[in-house]
Amino acid sequence: MKKLPTINPALFSQRGAGYSSAVIPIDTGIKIPNSKPELPASLSSDECVKMFGARDAVLMNFIPQMLTALALEQVEAYISYCRDNRLGEYKRHNREMRGCIDEYNHGLRASYGKAWDAYLHYLRRLRDAVQADLFKCWCTFTNEAARQYVGISHTEIPARVTFARMLLTFVEDFDKNMDKVISEKINAPCHRKQDPYCFLVSVLCLDIVETFGCKMQITDTMALCVKVLANRCHYIVDEILSEEGVLP
Repeated sequence: MKKLPTINPALFSQRGAGYSSAVIPIDTGIKIPNSKPELPASLSSDECVKMFGARDAVLMNFIPQMLTALALEQVEAYISYCRDNRLGEYKRHNREMRGCIDEYNHGLRASYGKAWDAYLHYLRRLRDAVQADLFKCWCTFTNEAARQYVGISHTEIPARVTFARMLLTFVEDFDKNMDKVISEKINAPCHRKQDPYCFLVSVLCLDIVETFGCKMQITDTMALCVKVLANRCHYIVDEILSEEGVLP
């Protein structure tokens, strides 16, 4: 088995960077306006670690990236379902979503550079950890879709896209909350630009549900599913950092 580079919390605390012992340019994705607003200063990953600690600095980007990956996997499963069932009415949506996913993954891979294999390793590790949780989530969403769309075929469509959109919305809200935390810490405005491809995927998910007939009503159990997956990310980060000796 190929040996992966050890964890470098400073490197993984940036947006689009994984664990690596290599020294590469770092961009946390966190922008702080300076005297020229059109040219915002960037908060380095080392500054993030010193300011928030290794665990919180890593979580700031680990949770959004991993939940986004799980959301896009739900979208890909939806696209496959439409293809297998020859559902042509969603062809335009699916083509645009596929393009967004490809562009997002291309940009993410470019930002990781040589650390890409490490990112994939930890994504696989997360998938293994949440496999049972994802199955429970899937049962929750499909059962709810069947209850809300009685007598309607292809209820997997609203179940998949609603689950994906809820994950992406959670990520968006998480990032906004982190911006507030950082802003209070540095006593200056902070804003991380939302990924345009993920935003478009989220919009397309909503449009697909409306095309299907009506939006799913979000239940407390459905919302809990997303929180469970987010909590799993916390657990994985603690486990990895502990193994690498970063945390006691």
